[in-house]
Amino acid sequence: MNKQAVIFDMDGVLIDSESWFFKVKQETFAETGAKPQHFTLAETAGLPEAAGWELLFDDPDEREKQRQAFMDKLYSVPVDFKDIVKPGVTSTLNWLQDHDFHVALASAGPMPYLKMFLDSTGFTNLFNEVISGEDITANKPDPMIYLTALDRLQVAAPNAVAIEDSPTGIAAATGAGIETWAVKPTGYSLDQHAADDVILSVADIQKRLG
Repeated sequence: MNKQAVIFDMDGVLIDSESWFFKVKQETFAETGAKPQHFTLAETAGLPEAAGWELLFDDPDEREKQRQAFMDKLYSVPVDFKDIVKPGVTSTLNWLQDHDFHVALASAGPMPYLKMFLDSTGFTNLFNEVISGEDITANKPDPMIYLTALDRLQVAAPNAVAIEDSPTGIAAATGAGIETWAVKPTGYSLDQHAADDVILSVADIQKRLG
């Protein structure tokens, strides 16, 4: 397997944040009395922020009201990224650097959120490139974020592997022509049939690339 680069999604892959954010939204909507139209973890996991809120509320005013209530609650009890890093992530990122792989983070989220994650976990030096949804004009499921990652890493698509979890992210990675492995979620289900393979944890990457 002639792979030179590994490109990671963040939420649901490196950290168990999907469950955390879903729980905070549940608490927010219980407090505000909101009734979102589509609200399961499988529906919202992996979506860019704007698309996720559009799925929840059709009315723009209600959408913004609930989004602001969620943000207020989120920042009142901020997530501790170190506590939700998924098993095998730290050892795998170090292993990839030790074995001279090019490593990128390609997340649909905003850059301040990605920087909070990197600073909190101490992972900053374990990624050669970091691309956020703010760096591109078309977010996932568009392949632009992965094409950007390949360009910055100077690696051809056949020589890279993408690590994703959601249908949205899988579509973005495969759309860029990158072999895509989906990390099986814990505690909920996602449609991962479009991935090239499904792995149980990030730790499996070492076995496959080693």
